[in-house]
Amino acid sequence: MTQQIVEPIKADLGSFLQELANLGYQLTSSTYDASHFGDYIVELTSPNGWLRIVRDRGQYYVTVASEEKLKQADLWRVFDDRGEFESRVLTWLRQTRGLTSA
Repeated sequence: MTQQIVEPIKADLGSFLQELANLGYQLTSSTYDASHFGDYIVELTSPNGWLRIVRDRGQYYVTVASEEKLKQADLWRVFDDRGEFESRVLTWLRQTRGLTSA
């Protein structure tokens, strides 16, 4: 069964989700709450592991199985700027897979 994602999440993360799909990540679930600042959670999996993207009150962060790996990549924090968040996450994922940044 293909997971569907609501339009507000698509509008916010569309190209980022496509880049993640290009890296082998597939959507497993998503939740959206319009009544709470448009907060959402998007969960994805790949052969390399799982990834959770959270927007909470306009701030973005990512979680994975290893908190230590996020700390080493300076991703164990929130980002106010979605563009910076996306860029940092994609760069990290490409580096962990031995790919160069596009």
